[in-house]
Amino acid sequence: MNDMDAALNEVDRIVNDLHFRGIQICTNINGKPLDASEFMPLYEKMECYDLPILLHPMRLDTTPDYATEDVSKFDIYTIFGWPYDTSAAMTRLVFGHVPRKYPNLKFITHHCGAMIPYFEQRIASFYNYREMLGKGRYNYNRGFTKSPLEYYKTFYADTALNGSTRGLMCGYGFFGADHILFGTDMPYDSQNGHLIVRQTIDSIEQMENYALDAELITDDNMLLEFSTAKGILTQDPAIVIADIESYLESQ
Repeated sequence: MNDMDAALNEVDRIVNDLHFRGIQICTNINGKPLDASEFMPLYEKMECYDLPILLHPMRLDTTPDYATEDVSKFDIYTIFGWPYDTSAAMTRLVFGHVPRKYPNLKFITHHCGAMIPYFEQRIASFYNYREMLGKGRYNYNRGFTKSPLEYYKTFYADTALNGSTRGLMCGYGFFGADHILFGTDMPYDSQNGHLIVRQTIDSIEQMENYALDAELITDDNMLLEFSTAKGILTQDPAIVIADIESYLESQ
C-alpha cells in the first residue's frame, strides 16, 4: 500500500490469477488515514471488481493509553483500542466521502461494526449539532446527499464478538441482517479457536429473529459479498454452520 501502482497490480494478480474474492487492509496504512487521496485508485478498482475490502484494526501495545506512559497496559490497546481504530477508520471513510464517491464499494468491518452501532444516536446528535453551528471547520456534512448515519450503514459487519448475543443484536439493529456476515476471531481463545467458534454460533442462534435471518447471516451474505454481482452462488441454508460444527466435532 506504500506503492499504489504495485498494490493495484497485486490486486489484479490475486483476483484474476489466484481467484481471491476480496482483499484485507488495515485501519491505517503506515499511519495514514484511509481517506487519503492516494488510496482512491484502490477503492475504484475494488468497486469495479465488485469485491469487498475487509478492514482489520491495527494498533500495537506501543500506543500508550495515557500520554505519561510509553506502552499500553492490560491489553487495553487491543480490547478497546482495536474497536476504536475501526470506528475511526469508518468515520474517516464516511467524511472523506468514499462511500459517496464509490456507492457500490463494500467494506466489511471487524467486531460487528465496532463502536458505531452502540453510539448510533450519539453520532447523529453530535453531527446534527455541528451542522447547526454552521460554517467553518464544523461543516462536516458538506457534499453529502444523505445523513452521515446512512453512509455508516453502507458498511458490512462480521459476527466476531466473542459470543455476545446482546452485541450482535445491537449490530443487527443498526446494519440489518443483510449487512451482517458470519465471522469469528479464531484461533484466539483459550481452546485454540474451538471455543470462540462455538460461542459465536450459539450467540447467533440466540438472536431474536434467528429463524428468519439465519440464512442471510450464516450463508447468503457471505456468498454475495465474496462473489461477483453477476455470479452469486447458492447453497443449502445454514450449511456454513453445519460444516463448522462438523469440523469441531471431528477434532
